[in-house]
Amino acid sequence: MRIGYLTPYFQNLGLASGPNRSGLSRWQLYATGLAEGRVVGYNATMQGGLFNRRSPYTLASADLKRVVAQGTASVVAAYGDVSFRTSAVWITPEFRGSRHHAWVQFGLGVAF
Repeated sequence: MRIGYLTPYFQNLGLASGPNRSGLSRWQLYATGLAEGRVVGYNATMQGGLFNRRSPYTLASADLKRVVAQGTASVVAAYGDVSFRTSAVWITPEFRGSRHHAWVQFGLGVAF
């Protein structure tokens, strides 16, 4: 979902730059939200690979969470071909005894 002062996405499919921006506003300020869910059958990172199941750093299959949710909220400010984005990401625990995790990330984008 996107909401705010922005160029309609399907008006230019997010690809307008430079001379293709005639009639489009140079300023954009908007927020986005994304909710995702995953069903995990096998997690090679936590259970070991196909050939490495004896490592002391792997988890038993019963300890893994089979459903993981993730949410992301972002605020974007853009002028012309340059944009600045800050996002907050939250994810549910991936294995028994773990905690919810959240982090913030910043990005600078330039369209060519």
